[in-house]
Amino acid sequence: MFNFVRFSIVSCLVLCAAVAVRAQRGERGAPPAPKPENVQSLAHIEAAKKLAGGDAFLAKPYDFFCIPANTRANNVNAPELEPVKIFDNVYAVGNSETAVYVLSTPEGLLMIDSGYTDRVESVVVSGLRQLGLDPAQVKYVLLGHGHADHFGGAKHFQDRFGAKVATTAADWDLINPPNANANQERPRRDMVLSEGQPL
Repeated sequence: MFNFVRFSIVSCLVLCAAVAVRAQRGERGAPPAPKPENVQSLAHIEAAKKLAGGDAFLAKPYDFFCIPANTRANNVNAPELEPVKIFDNVYAVGNSETAVYVLSTPEGLLMIDSGYTDRVESVVVSGLRQLGLDPAQVKYVLLGHGHADHFGGAKHFQDRFGAKVATTAADWDLINPPNANANQERPRRDMVLSEGQPL
């Protein structure tokens, strides 16, 4: 049960970031009401709320990431995150507002997001090494959504380490719009994820 609750807060952060992005894509003005995608989403949010409710350390991240009314653009100049082992086999590196989560498995590393293009070597790769993780063992980069602070380092992991990059069809379209800036490094479409698809 304890591992489930700790996993729930990480899941909630990823889920709530996606909910916040969808809210930002909506009309300007009053923030829309939260619309979790499914029963599992509600269960993770509720577990994270219970966990954060009694812990001053977790209350601030919960309020920041999991309350749609609190959405705002990430601060590019926010300090870099001190590379950290969160618990068990879950780690975090990257910007303190745009974290890259890393799961260590017997088959290799799975990253959730990849950070900014211009900081992938100096922050993400360096952070992995500081944690004793080999960047060459990154097998998958799963993108929470198609904004550059999340997909920016993905192409680097494809080209240098052979990682596969995956996100939803809608987010692949967001990453590669018809009038895309040619100067932005964009990952190749390796995998398209859909609701309930095992990886």
